[in-house]
Amino acid sequence: MRILKRRTHHHHVEHRLSFERVGAGGGYSFLCNEAGHLDEANLPPAARDNYRACLAGLALVRSVVESVHDYTEHAVGACEVCGREVVLYGFTNACDCGADYNASGQLLAPRECWGEETGESLADILGVDAARPVDSLE
Repeated sequence: MRILKRRTHHHHVEHRLSFERVGAGGGYSFLCNEAGHLDEANLPPAARDNYRACLAGLALVRSVVESVHDYTEHAVGACEVCGREVVLYGFTNACDCGADYNASGQLLAPRECWGEETGESLADILGVDAARPVDSLE
């Protein structure tokens, strides 16, 4: 398999200046830097109005909240049989043409050759999450 896009890991840190509404519950949050400063000129008009209302006393400042997002974009390869793109997301990755690949993009033997003697479970063979009920699969 020719790899078209390598797997990439992403680490994204975001800060928000959060306000809690006085006596009403709920609140507002605005993207900011680590120190809680935001660029008011780049806010959409409605957000700018809400931010100014918060500063005028509509809400109390709760804090600067940091959110960390780590995620992986799966590798994509070209199927050796038909050339279609195959996303390499798990133990077994099937192309629409029926070819199967492992997570590294290596073409696997036909499914009729698979079995317990090679260490695969039924969930591995079917490419499903064994903890998820079968009737919930699409």
